[in-house]
Amino acid sequence: MAWHEDAVLDLCTEKCKIERWFKSKKHHVALVLIDGKRFVAKIFSPEHPHGKENEARVLRLVAGQGIRVPKVVRETEAGLLLSYVEGRRVFDIFCEGNMEEKADACRATARWLADFHERLSSNGQLRGDPNLKNYLISPEGGEGGDDGGREKEDGGGGEETGGDGRSGGYGGKEEVWGLDFEEARAGEPLEDIGGLCAAILLGGEPFSSEKPALCECAVLEYAKMQGGEVANTDLDDPSLWLYTAKWIEYFAAWRSDREELMAKASVIRKMGYAAACGHRIGEGSL
Repeated sequence: MAWHEDAVLDLCTEKCKIERWFKSKKHHVALVLIDGKRFVAKIFSPEHPHGKENEARVLRLVAGQGIRVPKVVRETEAGLLLSYVEGRRVFDIFCEGNMEEKADACRATARWLADFHERLSSNGQLRGDPNLKNYLISPEGGEGGDDGGREKEDGGGGEETGGDGRSGGYGGKEEVWGLDFEEARAGEPLEDIGGLCAAILLGGEPFSSEKPALCECAVLEYAKMQGGEVANTDLDDPSLWLYTAKWIEYFAAWRSDREELMAKASVIRKMGYAAACGHRIGEGSL
């Protein structure tokens, strides 16, 4: 038996069944069944020794503020046992949904992010990795297991602590849950907003013509949730472009189209989202 399988059994303590493994570039993440209830066992790679401590700290801090995240059920030296959240990834909505569904998902995700920043403003806490796979649209009260949880792949984020993208659509009584906080840190909220725009630009078909409008949906909803008084939430603000470009460069390191993404980031730094979406990746020079 591999070491990470042993670590899962140690984390569960009770007799458990590993239903399947989620894709993850960094860690070993499994959906497990304990006494008929689903949980997520996340075993952290020894190459990222501080990830577990940071994620456990942030999850407990955030959950204590009433923000929708998986609960930490148990912790060992090797990993975390998390509640399982049933739902559909925002990333999958970008791959399969129509424009209205994508816009609704952008607004809902922006509301979650605004709530996160407002409740944790005294800590200066950033959400970190903004990959759309790190957000779930879940039915109201959608935690499973003793409560509910999931992880990521593709550009560094999202298939770890919750649903698997196979259930449901986006509806009025559904809620957004945030997943995967090992890269959370202190900083300026604008960095998270720029990161969300970067994830929107890359989600589904990268840099398609509707992406600037979807970024605007998210940015305006965020500003609305903050009473419309948040500085630097204008799509034409170079400060927002800068953070978005930095996040695209971050994602580029994980992807096969790295050079194209780096070129797109350069365009965004200088001219913004609309200019970057004026050319599709692989079509002509930038």
